[in-house]
Amino acid sequence: MLAIAFGADFHSDAPPLHIDRASAEAAADAALRNRGITLGPEWKQAAATKLATEDGTWLWHKFVWREGGQDVYAHLIGSWLAPPLWEVRYARFEGADVVDRSEEWRVTVSRTARYGR
Repeated sequence: MLAIAFGADFHSDAPPLHIDRASAEAAADAALRNRGITLGPEWKQAAATKLATEDGTWLWHKFVWREGGQDVYAHLIGSWLAPPLWEVRYARFEGADVVDRSEEWRVTVSRTARYGR
């Protein structure tokens, strides 16, 4: 068991995130500004990585890997299969009006600081 744990080459076949949290948050802020959206100081920002295992698309990844192999998987990740992403969420947690607090903004940032949604 120790030989496997210390001697095996464990690596992810999905591409790594090349940007850190601060860069993802800066890209998300820029995405909102580019769309003319200005959020006040009451808006709180939270960033987290989003992986296929967390959103239910893991089965798609698993199917492609098993049926197509490593080369097909590498070709499809980022186009048909979602790569690891940053998801930056903006929300308000204070205030009397529940309707105002229920509004939120989400920006998905790719591993190269491109954004969507």
